[in-house]
Amino acid sequence: MKVEFWVIGKTNEAYLETGIGIFEKRLRRYLPFQMAVLPDAKLKTTDGDLLKKEEAKLLLARLAPEDFLVLLDENGQEFTSVGLADWLEKRLSGSHRRLVFLVGGAFGFAPEIYARANAKISL
Repeated sequence: MKVEFWVIGKTNEAYLETGIGIFEKRLRRYLPFQMAVLPDAKLKTTDGDLLKKEEAKLLLARLAPEDFLVLLDENGQEFTSVGLADWLEKRLSGSHRRLVFLVGGAFGFAPEIYARANAKISL
């Protein structure tokens, strides 16, 4: 199974890019891993609901039906380190093609994304 980490919108902070690169290199030693920075919704509005809907369209178009989608959400399930390792081990031995972890945009996730999600985790 391939593990992907998706974030909406890129950072301009060089120190974050450096840290992400180091972490990616470490992860790839253990499993197929890829990080994707997805573009923000290109709307000239501050309406959070409208922006979330547009981001949802882009996300749903990228997801395959056999993907296991995990939202990184403040209201998600909390784990200890050992609990998260156990949870991840079970997911990696499952039948899904990809395990996709998703960090939402500035306004969070649209209802369509919550409906599509297989799990929510709070870190």
